[in-house]
Amino acid sequence: MLVLELAIIISAVFTGINYTNCKNNCTEPLDAVVTSVSEDRILTHNTKSTGGNYKYITETTATISVTTDGIFNEKTITSDAQYFKKGQELRIYYDPGNPSRYYIGEQLEVTRKTFIALIVIAALWLTACTAISFIVFKHYKKYKMGE
Repeated sequence: MLVLELAIIISAVFTGINYTNCKNNCTEPLDAVVTSVSEDRILTHNTKSTGGNYKYITETTATISVTTDGIFNEKTITSDAQYFKKGQELRIYYDPGNPSRYYIGEQLEVTRKTFIALIVIAALWLTACTAISFIVFKHYKKYKMGE
């Protein structure tokens, strides 16, 4: 139980650090438009199964056309298409000191919500583990006393 709690806390810390770094450093806005949304079927190999089965998975990607400003040099970027529709206008924010670091406006909100969810899960898991440990210790103490 402790290992899972530590994994949740570590995930929350890294998500929080990523969110904070993006929010504080990626401050230069650029306009962008989703130019295409495509679904690609990718053949994957499952090495764990007997005989090594192959299967197709669907990967949906969005191609985003960016209005560059001379500093941010990428004219197109790709992203998971889960949150985007063709023709949608977006804002991209990049770090002027390191233009290769950027985020799409809507994605930062998803990162914030993920961070909050991980903190809540960690708190609930810690509460449950503490309660279970207390109950087990109480019963063990009674058992040792011969009750």
